[in-house]
Amino acid sequence: MYFIALFYDLDWKTVKDCEKRYLEKKFTYVLLKDVKVIGIDELYVKTQGNEKYITIVRDLESGAVLFVGDGKGADSLNFN
Repeated sequence: MYFIALFYDLDWKTVKDCEKRYLEKKFTYVLLKDVKVIGIDELYVKTQGNEKYITIVRDLESGAVLFVGDGKGADSLNFN
């Protein structure tokens, strides 16, 4: 993103926001019918005074992120 911003003489945050909107639209609905193997990982995230865990569910064959939940453990996998 940084190099795209430099090339087009844009603020890198503008490019990041555009990519974020695109990805949110593209991955609003994830098809699960072809998923055969999943992986679940809990990550500790620390940013400017904010500390938390997130749980990520991925399709291990394609690498696609299927779900991101707040927290860790079984409660973070509540899809509702």
